[in-house]
Amino acid sequence: MSVVVAQQLFPFVFPVAASGDYVKAYPFGTEVGNQVWGSFWGSDTNVLVPFFLPPGLFIDRIAMNIVSAGSSGSVIRLNAYDMSVTTRRPSSLLAENTIDSTSTGTKEATFTKFAPSNPYRIVFIGAASQGAPATTPTIASVGGPGLVGSTSNNGGNGGYYQSSVSGACPASFTVSGVYNTLPRMLLRLSA
Repeated sequence: MSVVVAQQLFPFVFPVAASGDYVKAYPFGTEVGNQVWGSFWGSDTNVLVPFFLPPGLFIDRIAMNIVSAGSSGSVIRLNAYDMSVTTRRPSSLLAENTIDSTSTGTKEATFTKFAPSNPYRIVFIGAASQGAPATTPTIASVGGPGLVGSTSNNGGNGGYYQSSVSGACPASFTVSGVYNTLPRMLLRLSA
């Protein structure tokens, strides 16, 4: 498996990374400010971005910056899905964990290290604001070049979303639509 194969799927330059590094889940995006989760993506909406995981590395943490806290009960479910080699879309759940979003700052969830099983080493990293709070959190966000298509995989948007994810993430991801503005997440890589 080489980077060239992955670049045929997503023709961008991928970052060079090593074990212990924190890297952006969406390295191609530019900062586009902060988004109030409930009014922008909607509560219980799981938003995923594709990420190329270099060979020999795993992911063991996902982090996110909470700019303005959500009210009591507010959590963000960080998660990861494998990519289907047939559809090039998110398929089966690899990992999930929650972070408390009732206070500000960078929060991270830890995981048993994981990697995608597909030969292209593409993993979809996601986040869903949950807990039915009266006020959803505001988070840092990114936007940028399109990596995924709406229905025909011809590009144009940054990531996929699935509506109505109110508890544990489903074992299989169902695409509800696409977004170009995405939550900014960091991944920690491990050997």
